[in-house]
Amino acid sequence: GAPRLPPLWSFGLWMSRNSYTTWEAAEEVGETLRSRAIPCDVLHLDTAWFQEDWNCDLRFSSTRFPEPEKHIRALRDKGFHVSLWQYNYLPPRDDNPNYREACEKGYTAQNREGGVYRLPAEWTGSWVDDVVIDFSNPEAREWYGKQIRRLMEMGIGAMKTDFGEGIPEDASYAAIDGRFFHNLYPLAYNYTIWKETREVSGEDIVWARSGTAGSQRYPVHWGGDSQCTFAALAGTLRGALSAGISGIPFFSHDIGGFIGLPTPELYVRWAQVGLFSSHSRCHGAGDTTYREPWRFGPQAEEIFRFYTRLRYSLMPYIYRQAEKCTRTGLPMLRSLYLAYPEDRNVRHIEDEYLFGDDFLVAPVLRPLEETVIRTLYLPAGDWVDYWTREVICSRGEWLDRE
Repeated sequence: GAPRLPPLWSFGLWMSRNSYTTWEAAEEVGETLRSRAIPCDVLHLDTAWFQEDWNCDLRFSSTRFPEPEKHIRALRDKGFHVSLWQYNYLPPRDDNPNYREACEKGYTAQNREGGVYRLPAEWTGSWVDDVVIDFSNPEAREWYGKQIRRLMEMGIGAMKTDFGEGIPEDASYAAIDGRFFHNLYPLAYNYTIWKETREVSGEDIVWARSGTAGSQRYPVHWGGDSQCTFAALAGTLRGALSAGISGIPFFSHDIGGFIGLPTPELYVRWAQVGLFSSHSRCHGAGDTTYREPWRFGPQAEEIFRFYTRLRYSLMPYIYRQAEKCTRTGLPMLRSLYLAYPEDRNVRHIEDEYLFGDDFLVAPVLRPLEETVIRTLYLPAGDWVDYWTREVICSRGEWLDRE
């Protein structure tokens, strides 16, 4: 199916960490962004908007996040959409009404004895004994969808559909064998959240980690939990180009990396890639591993501000290219091989890309202590250096730049 076009505001900056723990914390970040002249369109609440972190019951904490409609409306008045985290598992907690109801009504994956399937101790990436919501079950989709609809009607802009790529094959599902559902699960999962969002707001947007063939119909996807290293930044770019070749046109990643705390240099280099991606979000693990640019010193903040404002100045180009992606299936982050398949030199280049039709991006993926030279390849044609306005008539050549 054809990719859908996400809303214009989603192409602005998203600011997040795992997690802002109160309305006041998120609102302070928003105020600081505005006071420091850093444009931003989305504030994301990750795993702490419930009464207890990670205990996902799709209900705002009455103590940390009271009066949600009031705060959401106030943030929208200041130009911020609010995004919320959720995931496809239910923690085995009696104080979680969704867990109790899903188990009682058979909305979860089942074990071979016909009981509730619980994730085993060796399962990675989630809590032991979590149960899996069975999105092959139409009644489960309707039940979960109504709760998502309630949140969207409060004014939420988007839902983050975390996890979903690792559901157990040995469990039983209502409508399909687990061996076949393993890869299709992300499609049903993201469709459920996308459908409610679309019906309430008229917009095509989720923030999805998992995907499969067909997932391009429910954008946007991001690359998951990367390490805070230059190697992870390079790997993230390889993943982005691979996703694009696989039919996913709108792709993002956690600026700065997720696991750990980036150095100011890595944060800047990741931001330069992130702000020349289809969607741009700062995010990291833990409330103390911040991702706001002013936390990394005045030089990093100034560079971040420069590239963010550059991105916003290019928004007419970005949105026009995004619309073209929905007609052609081409990705926003485009392997050079897609554009120059006859050029043998580009077949193995994985550290440069086209950003839409007209920008060739050659990011810095190594620290300055290793090298102060960036070698890049220009396919045949006339190119203009965006920074110097130098015209380069390339016959298919390698260049060195400081």
